[in-house]
Amino acid sequence: MPKEPATLHRQDQARDDLQRLAAAGATQLQSTTLLVVDSWVSTEEVR
Repeated sequence: MPKEPATLHRQDQARDDLQRLAAAGATQLQSTTLLVVDSWVSTEEVR
């Protein structure tokens, strides 16, 4: 039995949200890592 279009649409929506969330999390992690590395390099230069 085929699923209702509404159900399929909801599944697509959920998958899109999940992908967007994952992309945002990866970007956040990347910028945090860059910040940490940047501050560590600054600290090393001071010594």
